[in-house]
Amino acid sequence: MTPFPDYRQALTRLADGLRRHPLLTVEAFTLGDPLPGEAIRALEGETGYVLTDDLRALYRQMNGLRLKWFLKPGLSKAERQAAILEFAGMDVENSRDEYASAAINILPLQEALRWGSMVRR
Repeated sequence: MTPFPDYRQALTRLADGLRRHPLLTVEAFTLGDPLPGEAIRALEGETGYVLTDDLRALYRQMNGLRLKWFLKPGLSKAERQAAILEFAGMDVENSRDEYASAAINILPLQEALRWGSMVRR
């Protein structure tokens, strides 16, 4: 079996790169504490959901993530356009105004499974 990536390290590197970008500001970056395997199995048992191996690996490394960044205010139209083109694959909110932003949110496992069980009903 191939080892899983170090998700925690990869996302920390992403946040660091965004912080260094001259046209961006990171508003929030928080990584949840790792979730022990026993806790993951208990939540699977309580909810009836069975996670894939890669999701178990992710939650063993971090129980949730919030990363939000936005374009720095006061950029020229050309700077804004350049930044949006540089990150063309991202789903940027409000890309046409001064509040263009993007985010990655991974719910803590208990919240994700609770939300999933509400949708499933």
